[in-house]
Parts: sequence; structure tokens; C-alpha cells
Amino acid sequence: MAKSRCPLCNEIVEELRYQLHLLSDAYLIQQIMTEHPEWVEEDGACPMCIERLRSTGRA
Repeated sequence: MAKSRCPLCNEIVEELRYQLHLLSDAYLIQQIMTEHPEWVEEDGACPMCIERLRSTGRA
């Protein structure tokens, strides 16, 4: 599996999730955009960041 750098945490990870809108709600996307204004949805995020955001409600 190809490795990529997560645009949120900057870690090298096995998988990025690019279709975040299918995995998350609008609130989660808004949290990312608020705390990482340079982020665009097409950049995706690693599973660890997605889970952290879901559990804490913040990026």
C-alpha cells in the first residue's frame, strides 16, 4: 500500500481518506477548515486524524 503524508498531522500513513464527505458530517469538515484553513477536502486526511476529530470534536 502506498504511503502518504497526512495534511493535518503531517505523519506518514498507509492510507488517506479522500472522500471525507462520505465518511464524516459537515461539522467535522468545518472543524478541519477552521483549524487548518489551508486544507481542501480533496487533500483528504488520515484515519487517525478523522477518528481524533470525531472523538474530540476538534482538529
